[in-house]
Parts: sequence; structure tokens; C-alpha cells
Amino acid sequence: MIILAALFPRASTILIVQFYAGFVLLDGLLCLAAVARAMMRPLPRSFVALEGVVEVVTAIAAFVLIGNLDAQPRGFILLLMATWAILTGVLELGWGLSAHILRGGGLIIAGALLSVAFGIVVLSLGRPDLVTAVWRLAVYVVFLGLLRLLVTFRLQGVVTSQT
Repeated sequence: MIILAALFPRASTILIVQFYAGFVLLDGLLCLAAVARAMMRPLPRSFVALEGVVEVVTAIAAFVLIGNLDAQPRGFILLLMATWAILTGVLELGWGLSAHILRGGGLIIAGALLSVAFGIVVLSLGRPDLVTAVWRLAVYVVFLGLLRLLVTFRLQGVVTSQT
């Protein structure tokens, strides 16, 4: 990937943003589907629903922005990613604190704090080169994915033990 990014920076940027937008769109749709199926109190449900809406809007914005990459200000997509990470992190933190989850709640809060920290890092470190941006995003997504996977297994344990 590093060689491709060096040889074809524009194509690599488009591909990376499309993968990012696809991930965010899928995550947003899954949040909205979870809210539709959930039997939780209204406050935690509203945090998850709002996160889903933020993610779907972010994905649409990323797809639109990538369609006209040359006309966008430099670093605008990174600003979109950072804003998304901070907003979803704050919403997940609100959900994690209000849901009173006995198993996996700490992992939800850790994932939320990771998202907020990633957004702050992206905003504070300035506009990096493509390879650095890809590595930052990749490390964040791997850690966030692992935390969410652990949360899923912890919550699944709760579901299976109650039925």
C-alpha cells in the first residue's frame, strides 16, 4: 500500500476515503438497525440513533467530497474524519455512561475515549502526508475494531446467559 500511495497518491486517496466512507456508512446503518430492534431505555437509544445519523451524514459527505477532490481545500477530508471521530466518541461515551451495562461498559467507554483522542490528534497534529494519514487511520480502526469486537463478545455473553 505504501508503494501504491507513493506512486499513485490521488488514486490511493480516493480509494482510502471510499473505504472509510463505506465503513462509516455501514456502521451508521448498523447503529440505526440496532435502535430499531433494541429494547433499551429512550436515553441510550437516542445516543445510538444520533450516532447512526451522524455516521450516515458523514459517509454521504465523504462520498460527495471525494467526487470533487481537486476543488476541496487541502485537509478537508481529514477535518471531516476528525469531526466524525469526536462526535461519535462523545455520543458513544454518553451511551456507555447512561446504559448501565454491567459487562462491556468499560470497553464501550474505552472505545469512545479512543475516538475522541483520535479526533483530537488529527486536529492538533496538522495535515500529514498520505502515508502518515493512512497509518494513523489504520491504527485507530484496528484498535477501535478490537474494542468493538470485545464489547460484542461481552454483550453476547450477557444475552446468552439470560435466555
